[in-house]
Amino acid sequence: MRNQGFGSVFAAEFKRMMLRTKALVAIAVFAIVTIGIFVGMIALTDWVSTEAVNQGVEAPSAPIGFPGFSMAIVLLSFTFGCWASSLVARDYNDGSVLATLAVVPRRGMLFLARLLPWVVTSFVTSLVVMVACMGIGLSKMGGDAGLIAIQSVLASLSVVCACILGFCCGTITKKGSLATLSFLALFLIIPMVLGLFLGGPDILVRIVEWLRIAMPGNSFDALPSLAEMPADGEAAFNVIVKCVITLVWTIALPILSCHLFRKRATLGR
Repeated sequence: MRNQGFGSVFAAEFKRMMLRTKALVAIAVFAIVTIGIFVGMIALTDWVSTEAVNQGVEAPSAPIGFPGFSMAIVLLSFTFGCWASSLVARDYNDGSVLATLAVVPRRGMLFLARLLPWVVTSFVTSLVVMVACMGIGLSKMGGDAGLIAIQSVLASLSVVCACILGFCCGTITKKGSLATLSFLALFLIIPMVLGLFLGGPDILVRIVEWLRIAMPGNSFDALPSLAEMPADGEAAFNVIVKCVITLVWTIALPILSCHLFRKRATLGR
């Protein structure tokens, strides 16, 4: 059987993983639900502002820029991360990866061809959703269109980072439930548990706080802040640190995953 080149492998993997009715429906549902939640946030903000004005109280400031889009980022990141971890791990259990190796013996190329469809799909989907939210937000609240457009791209990149994290969890564990649990632990559970740490010696509190910041669930969402750095020096430093941590996760974890993918004697159970 003739070995395939990277382009044909990528196209085949993209078609197999994304261009299916179930996948397309799922992506559409994710996008619609996310936009719907954002519209609900806008409606709630308008209602609170109206009630405040009616009662003679100064209306709270509306979320101009990307703070009002944080729920959309979290939802998309959570969805794509869980989806990637479970589907990638499933491919090991049903023999899809071993079957693909029959025509693509170069494991490094196969790893990249399997990863890129997730990167492309998560970025394009997130960007479409963020642009839609941007249009709704600008029409209702106003704001700097150029700034929010840049933040939309950066937010889409943060979703891509979460998707890559899920992909790597699936590649490393090769088990659907364990892969999803690993992603949830890094993205949600461990940051939440560390956030509950309230007391102890100052040095221990500092260590816990830095560990919490280093978790993907607390670092990936800092990317949109690069478009407009906080004026406070400490806040700006924290944003830079989180972005560096995001870069480390997004580079180091795929390298480790690719190494394991190439070195394992078997890719099945």
